[in-house]
Amino acid sequence: MPLVNYENWITSNWRDELIQQKQIATNKSDAAEIQNRIDQAVIVSQEDLLESRVQFASYVTVFALEEEEEQSFRIVSEDESLTRPGSLAWSTPLARALLGGKEGQIVTVILENGSNCEYEITHIRTASSY
Repeated sequence: MPLVNYENWITSNWRDELIQQKQIATNKSDAAEIQNRIDQAVIVSQEDLLESRVQFASYVTVFALEEEEEQSFRIVSEDESLTRPGSLAWSTPLARALLGGKEGQIVTVILENGSNCEYEITHIRTASSY
């Protein structure tokens, strides 16, 4: 299955934060750059999501089989992942492996060093319930 490019996708929450950042920008160049980001963005709101599959902006809980450890996060844009705790950029190997997955499914993540890890998708939510 080909990888969808979510480069211009952002959550509606991130759009709102970008609007605030634009309003307090100290120079016109920064404000214009932020506005350009907003203008080019595909906005994903909670209403756009289904709980049946992992999608961009989904809240996901996974169980790392080897480490026997549970992790929860939201799959978001790269810039949002840098500023929001509990978020995971869509472009990471784990997020790419999870996108399209269903609860109960085990996915294999191939790491940059060639090794792999397996994760079971235990919960998918459209809103934070953690």
